Amino acid sequence: MKKETKSTEQITSAIASLLPQVAAVCQQDYVALIDADSVALLGKVLKKIHCRRLLEIGSGYGYSALSFLQFMLAETENIEKISITTIERLQSRWEQTSHYVSLAGAEDFICCMLGEAPEAFSYLDKSQKWDCIFMDAAMGRYGDFWLQLKDFLTPNGIFIADNINLHGVLDKLPEELPRRHRTMAKRLNAFLQMIDDDVEWQYQRYDYGEGLLIIYRCQGL
Repeated sequence: MKKETKSTEQITSAIASLLPQVAAVCQQDYVALIDADSVALLGKVLKKIHCRRLLEIGSGYGYSALSFLQFMLAETENIEKISITTIERLQSRWEQTSHYVSLAGAEDFICCMLGEAPEAFSYLDKSQKWDCIFMDAAMGRYGDFWLQLKDFLTPNGIFIADNINLHGVLDKLPEELPRRHRTMAKRLNAFLQMIDDDVEWQYQRYDYGEGLLIIYRCQGL
């Protein structure tokens, strides 16, 4: 039997009903969850850049992807162009994300990929560039991901890094940090310096949650 396709209104309503449940399960399972202030800010940014194609690295349980889809569906009538690809390396989290995407009836808009980010990148369709790339993964690798993906952003595209100041790594001196966090702090600072040195790009830091970074071309958002 062919599955009945849900309307935009049905999908957004289903997402709104699901998000509290997804958040509760994330907290129960100690899965990182993007905070409400960051979601609200990013909703405004996605609307401003008319985001149609979004790539997410680190699905969690699908909370952020579903939240972003709400904004994207509300912003345009041409929903056929909306596409979110979310990559998750842990099978248990990929299964949860796929489950919630299915419950929302959002399979036509959200593609859930299982795999390690660098290897998964090779399977992406790069013939159409991304309006937004959202990172919620290993912070020490953000610089590597940036170098691999920045050329696949649209002219108004943005790169977002979540949890950029986890454990206060950007605001503390190296000697103030536990030894296990010093390498991550060094890599994150090198990432920020890399952007500072690039005449094409700039960034804005926000103190929401564990820190949010939005990178955009110098002509501005």
